[in-house]
Amino acid sequence: MKKCLIVDDEILCGELLAHMLSNHFECKTATSGKEAWEIIESSWHKGEFFEFICCDLEMPGLSGHGLI
Repeated sequence: MKKCLIVDDEILCGELLAHMLSNHFECKTATSGKEAWEIIESSWHKGEFFEFICCDLEMPGLSGHGLI
């Protein structure tokens, strides 16, 4: 199954989107840009990649713009 990473500082929004996409993707969620970067980096070291990343652009700390 294809992998998806959802990044949103509003937990409910991220979980809702993950639920909506769960029939088509294996979804992981992150609540900050920093957490998302750690997930991406960890996955990359394992040779695993995300086919789809959905990212909120306006988050505190590392924003979606900074992450991308």
